[in-house]
Amino acid sequence: MNQFLKNPSAFRFWAPAILLGAAAISSAACISANGQAPQSQVQGLLDVAHQLEVRGKVDLAAQKWQQVLLADPNNTEALGGLARASKAMGKDQQAREYIERLRAINPNDPGIERAEETQTLKDQSSQLQQAGKLVQQGQYGQAMNVYRQLYGNDPPPGDVALAYYETESATEEGRPHAIAGLRALSEKFPTDSRYQIALGRILTYNPKTRPEGRHLLEQHPNDPEAVEALRQSLLWEAQNPATAADIKA
Repeated sequence: MNQFLKNPSAFRFWAPAILLGAAAISSAACISANGQAPQSQVQGLLDVAHQLEVRGKVDLAAQKWQQVLLADPNNTEALGGLARASKAMGKDQQAREYIERLRAINPNDPGIERAEETQTLKDQSSQLQQAGKLVQQGQYGQAMNVYRQLYGNDPPPGDVALAYYETESATEEGRPHAIAGLRALSEKFPTDSRYQIALGRILTYNPKTRPEGRHLLEQHPNDPEAVEALRQSLLWEAQNPATAADIKA
């Protein structure tokens, strides 16, 4: 493993959480006088709630799910989200009520198990801090054990996914999974450059995938992290005559 991989400060983990402008959508704008809402607007609320949840804003996410239920009282995604939010905020009785509503609609809904396994925010925060300390100490494998306890092999999009995959990429056995995960997020969220930049940086670690990584990083000339990662990838090949022009540039 090269020197860059041994330096935890080289990894970006907790980018500032920026709430989507769409989070300002109000129920009044989405629900008509007869209590119905177009499916596209309901889906819009669900998307906003998801983004808020992965940023740890479960209270705001709960407001969006409540708006969905005003239009669609049996929406299983919203009921599952409210069950998770209630559990995370320590409102166990309320969480059980949402789970029972969900079970009455579909006893096999995957949201039931997910809600029941949700930890409180306090527990999650403590474990994430533990993972962060392990990363700072260069103990990436142990940090991944913590991340997998929280998220399994499929972390939610956003800052959590970036921290998860960048930590995983610091382990030789985990790097292919991290690359695959970031590729999927880059395709699913093409307007969020963080995934492509993280993917490009990780691809430059391996000489075989370095050209592809460089190509991705070159698409973000105004991003300081992309520029620094591109520069570092060139310095690794300072003795390669084929990169002389790029290094000079």
